Amino acid sequence: MSTLSSFMGAILPALLTRRAAHWVSAILFIVFGVIALRQGLAMSGDEIDKEWKETQEEIQEDEDVHELTDLEQQAGDDSPGYPNIAPYPRTSPSVKEQASPSHFGVFLREGTRNLCGLMFSPVFSQAFILSFLGEWGDRSQITTMALASTHRVGIVAIGTSLAHMACIMLAVMAGAIFATRISPRHLTIGGAMIFLVFGLMAVYDAIYEPEPSAPLHL
Repeated sequence: MSTLSSFMGAILPALLTRRAAHWVSAILFIVFGVIALRQGLAMSGDEIDKEWKETQEEIQEDEDVHELTDLEQQAGDDSPGYPNIAPYPRTSPSVKEQASPSHFGVFLREGTRNLCGLMFSPVFSQAFILSFLGEWGDRSQITTMALASTHRVGIVAIGTSLAHMACIMLAVMAGAIFATRISPRHLTIGGAMIFLVFGLMAVYDAIYEPEPSAPLHL
């Protein structure tokens, strides 16, 4: 999503001048900063407990639904009939059957099976869809487009991708710890200040930076 947003922002210089792109970026940064600052000041401080409980309830409901589905599938598979009796073994197995597969083949087969099981699992699909839809159209995507419209696209894409990866890894590894100790109010106000600083920097660039004679390089 970060790379896609960066390349979408790279299209803006073809539609707008560099100075106009700076002004658009400044307006977006300042608007988002003011909105985030108002939201942060309106928070009471106990939103993290409510959101944490709601998230745990949603995860528990989702797990209950998957467990019920698995039990129904197992009940459908256990149909009445003759018991499963293993056939008599052959008296003279072939040479190919006697030779055991290599360790690499077993490792490759099991790894492929686990990877397919992970990518097509309901949890992976739900996490991918929620993350993609959650990032689409939010402040981070729009600000990434704004940065990419006035700076090098490759640097912006790498920076935003690394930042997003770091946030995801931090949320996965230490989400339960930080979720109960860090206040969303402080995070929201801090993010608002960063947006406002970037907005002022964009205003400065729009006023004092000259128009480039060459197009923006990737």
